[in-house]
Amino acid sequence: MPNYPFKENGIWLLIAGSFLFWIAHLAIYFWPLALLIGSFATIYILAFFPSIISSTTNSEDEIPNWPDVTDLWSDILRPMSMLLIPVVLCVLPASLYDG
Repeated sequence: MPNYPFKENGIWLLIAGSFLFWIAHLAIYFWPLALLIGSFATIYILAFFPSIISSTTNSEDEIPNWPDVTDLWSDILRPMSMLLIPVVLCVLPASLYDG
């Protein structure tokens, strides 16, 4: 089982991620900044998920590389649509129900 969060650069990634979440928590008090940081973090995580899943299923011991944003569709819009389409399909019927 891979344990790459605690190997090599993984610990620095955990520390940096914790710091960024702390900054995002402070940004809540300034909602435009929080919206910007939250949107950027969500897009980045959605771009990073495919490489995390791929490295985990291939039993790789190293943390995947940071995602490169070279193609707008495959790196940003496709992962966002993979999240937004199921959310809309699940939330829309519930919001239309007047019960």
